[in-house]
Amino acid sequence: MSGNGNTNDVFILDEIFLRGLQATNNDAIALFDIIFAGYYTSRVTHIYTILHMNAALWNNGIIYDLIARHIIQTFWDQSIWDQVKLLLLYNTNTQEVTSNADDMVFAIKAVSSNPVFNYVMLDDTL
Repeated sequence: MSGNGNTNDVFILDEIFLRGLQATNNDAIALFDIIFAGYYTSRVTHIYTILHMNAALWNNGIIYDLIARHIIQTFWDQSIWDQVKLLLLYNTNTQEVTSNADDMVFAIKAVSSNPVFNYVMLDDTL
């Protein structure tokens, strides 16, 4: 596990940072409040979305479905990422920053689709 830059950090092995799920409404729409995640070497900041069509809630609270119908990685516009990486904590991360243009998955997805979030700024500042 090298995602946080410290391969000796065994305290995060059982963590589920920034994981969640949301059921859709009758129009198949789900809304999420998210934060801008950190980054790790060789990948630009991205968010995975996995679509399950027949998930079931078990009695112990686990959502169960063996078949993922669609898996996608979505990316931030490069201009937003360029602003975020100047902010505190992001600007103290010593790992090399990867841009959208240099991300291997972004390059593949951009050939056939637009993998960048549609977003609205609610303020002039981040």
